[in-house]
Amino acid sequence: MNLDDIKLTQIKSGRLPGYFFPKLIELGHLKIEPFNENSLGNISYYLHFNNKFREPIVGNEPINLLDKNSIDSAFHPYKEMESYILHPGKSVIAQTYEKVGCSEWFLCKLENTSALGRVLLNHASHGFLHPGHGINEPFNMMIELTNLGEKPVIIQSAKMENGKIIGPDSFRFYVEKLPYPATDYKSVSNVSKLKMDNSDKS
Repeated sequence: MNLDDIKLTQIKSGRLPGYFFPKLIELGHLKIEPFNENSLGNISYYLHFNNKFREPIVGNEPINLLDKNSIDSAFHPYKEMESYILHPGKSVIAQTYEKVGCSEWFLCKLENTSALGRVLLNHASHGFLHPGHGINEPFNMMIELTNLGEKPVIIQSAKMENGKIIGPDSFRFYVEKLPYPATDYKSVSNVSKLKMDNSDKS
């Protein structure tokens, strides 16, 4: 398929194959920084860990989900390290090496690779990149990991060498095109209400 002259309106809704990703980046609808073709798969892009890890604070005080400060104070500040050893039954917050973003026409999903699954590393929330999020300011996605296995696992951070990303392929990053752009609900509902009001007057 020749994508040189393809336009956004010609791309069908649904999960897109990997060969669309460079074109979406060119059109300004997708951000993956840094982007490396060696990490491009058939239907996804492989993301990696960066060198920042945040450990939970051990204690008996419950976390109040209605209080952002309570949630934030339940974790130590991020530490930078080339690798992190996650012991059985323990959890840590990590980040993707790549910064990502997508326009309001797309949503993106993050899933573990089978390599993480085989060593029983569980990603709690399964990352979800909302339409329009990060397109102007790409960001590192948060990864909440728990070791469900019986042995410690070394989490190796990625680095760039000779134009290539060196590190284990840890996550599959999927891109889906929406049939309609996802805009703010209030603005859409106000437009719909205005159209209804005008039709009543006619």
